[in-house]
Amino acid sequence: MKKQEEFVYVKFGPEEANSFKKRILQTEINALRTLQKVKNYHELRNIELGLKEKLQKLLKETRSNIAQLKKILPPIKIPSTRKKRETSEEKDKSLATKQEEVPIGDNIEAQLREIQEKLRKISE
Repeated sequence: MKKQEEFVYVKFGPEEANSFKKRILQTEINALRTLQKVKNYHELRNIELGLKEKLQKLLKETRSNIAQLKKILPPIKIPSTRKKRETSEEKDKSLATKQEEVPIGDNIEAQLREIQEKLRKISE
């Protein structure tokens, strides 16, 4: 046979009952606010992931464009004196820095500066 459960009832005064009702309602409000924040987070995270995918596609396109430009454009001619300086500098660098590539933009800027200096010397 089943045991009968005995329920214990506690009587609260009107002030305590109102206080408990307020606490329960405040807890519901906090739970709903938390739910809103979680939904907002998920929406923002989805947007972030979409932007990351878009960025990866753009980077992949850029890399392929750079590779195509490298094939099309003629190689950069570096003066022999500059080559000697670069080789001595490479020996001084650590293995990690040797593996890093020198950005193409720096070489072009350096060449432009050299050409501008030569033009100034000629015009003097």
